[in-house]
Amino acid sequence: MLETLDSVNWANLSPFGQGVDIAAHVRLLLSPDATDRNRARTLLFSSLNADATIYDATAAIIPFLLELVAEEQTPDRVHILEFLYRLAETCEFETWEIVRLYPNNKLGFLRLVNDAYEKLAGGYEVYLSLLTHRDVGIREQAAAIVGQYPERAKAGIPKLWSAIEHETVPSALAAQLRNVGLLVWDVEARTPRFPCYPGLVEIAQTSSDEAVRVEAALAALRADRFSNRRPENFPVSLMRQLVAAISTPKQYDITKRILDVLRRIGPETLIDFLAVRPLTPEAAHLLGRELLGWQFHRTNGMTIRDQSSLNWSDEGDWERFEATTRKDGLPLDATYHRIGWPQKTLGTGDHAVLRAIVDCEPFWQLPTNLFSFFFGLPDNRDALRKLLE
Repeated sequence: MLETLDSVNWANLSPFGQGVDIAAHVRLLLSPDATDRNRARTLLFSSLNADATIYDATAAIIPFLLELVAEEQTPDRVHILEFLYRLAETCEFETWEIVRLYPNNKLGFLRLVNDAYEKLAGGYEVYLSLLTHRDVGIREQAAAIVGQYPERAKAGIPKLWSAIEHETVPSALAAQLRNVGLLVWDVEARTPRFPCYPGLVEIAQTSSDEAVRVEAALAALRADRFSNRRPENFPVSLMRQLVAAISTPKQYDITKRILDVLRRIGPETLIDFLAVRPLTPEAAHLLGRELLGWQFHRTNGMTIRDQSSLNWSDEGDWERFEATTRKDGLPLDATYHRIGWPQKTLGTGDHAVLRAIVDCEPFWQLPTNLFSFFFGLPDNRDALRKLLE
């Protein structure tokens, strides 16, 4: 293990340079002394992903961390897996955000991100094997990383589902359900051999753990998004489960995650969801804000997965990316469209969105300046009603 660690010229790789013996710190991750291991993790992990950034040394160190994760005798494997998951999340930054942050080295930085993403994928079989590990923390972190690779959903879904069927710890089950929900966005993976949807609905309706029920309901909504684009076609009991989740103390986080699913289906679903009761004022504001953003705000950023077909050494591919990006790094259309009321006439879609919010009683139980601040519309409910006449 780690036989080739010294063959890497760590002194020439950022962010460390010649001041830190990287190889020695990697080996300290195997130390029998917990203090040494903790010191090594703190230096390596905080530096290699500082400010959610990928460095030369970040991509270079991943294969060695995967070697450690694959070895049963490695201590504190859960912490290494947690760091690898954090790197996978970093690699999912939208490309336009990367360009905005690193305008002078955008091409080099994108290559680094792609390199890190592919090296992390090199441990996919290891992650799958850890889904049923005896340590619950390892199971949770392995599921989180598997969920970051939807292009491998055909392999990931059945493994995750098998783990779900045998899981007894609620926190691990919730993690597995959350990530199966991420993977079922892959259309090709949803075949009759992997009938996740009925099982997800059953878990959402019968589990005694709230977090498990919520994760199962969200995953089911993702899994069935093609045949059930509107809530009236969605099982009533499951819709009630989602609405109940909004009313919990964790409503803000859960509502945002529900919106992450629903916004990809379309504004019609959000409009119907806004009409469901009971609904708290806070949840109504999140839904209303999302509806307004959907109708009047568009972005077209690319993620690292979208870049897989691009050759970053090819100037033509780079120009194709730049063609979708403004000079300041933002997507061309990443700006709010102010309606310009009362000069501009509202369209049919504008009417539907504003009507849904005006008719939502819980929304108006809290003050708002959403309409005037972003869209040049009145914040008064009666004034909006008059505008819609």
